[in-house]
Amino acid sequence: MSLVVEQSKILKTLDLAIMDWSFRLKSPISSNKEVVLISIDDKTAGKLEYPINRGFYAMLLEGLSEFGVRMVGIDVIFSAQGSKPLSDTDAFLIESCKKVDVYHPVGFYLQQTEPTLHLEETEDMLKGYSCSLKGDKYLIDGTSIALCPFSQLLKTAKGIGHINLIPDIDGKVRRVPLLIRYNHGCYPFMGLALAESYLGIQPKCFNIDTKKLLLGNISIPVNKR
Repeated sequence: MSLVVEQSKILKTLDLAIMDWSFRLKSPISSNKEVVLISIDDKTAGKLEYPINRGFYAMLLEGLSEFGVRMVGIDVIFSAQGSKPLSDTDAFLIESCKKVDVYHPVGFYLQQTEPTLHLEETEDMLKGYSCSLKGDKYLIDGTSIALCPFSQLLKTAKGIGHINLIPDIDGKVRRVPLLIRYNHGCYPFMGLALAESYLGIQPKCFNIDTKKLLLGNISIPVNKR
């Protein structure tokens, strides 16, 4: 039995390697010059010290606002208020988030576990950011909230997107759950939420069937993974 399982893992790993190779053969996709990815590499993070002070992110948002940036998606979860009462740094971050449309991340537990957050206020606030859905194929259910921004910051959000990643058997991430259903609401992956806002699609409604998710006139191939 163990031999069969091991052979199955080998075949799946080989299949994934072939898929990676086939994608490398494809012509590169041209990028949109209006969309910019700002990343903090290990060298920069080392200079700033970890965890990076929230004031740094506030200053970054201030600068982006001055340059006329319309929308920002942050993949850092400011999950706990730095101090009570509100610290100057957290207050600065909150005010900076009001100057540009910011999408904040949220993480869900995908398996039944003891919830780490018991905040009714947060639950109610998240409902205001949920989207509607036509069809229910291939939805993944969240069992509880794992991490989300502290409530005062969440109130400033233009929207939210989940950042759950599900690695393949070899540890690499090739797919993401586009939509997670939680507490009678539906929450898109961060990239999908940003794309929806950038394209100006209203109201927030996704249409999904067995093979595709429709985002306006754009068809995104999907499967049960």
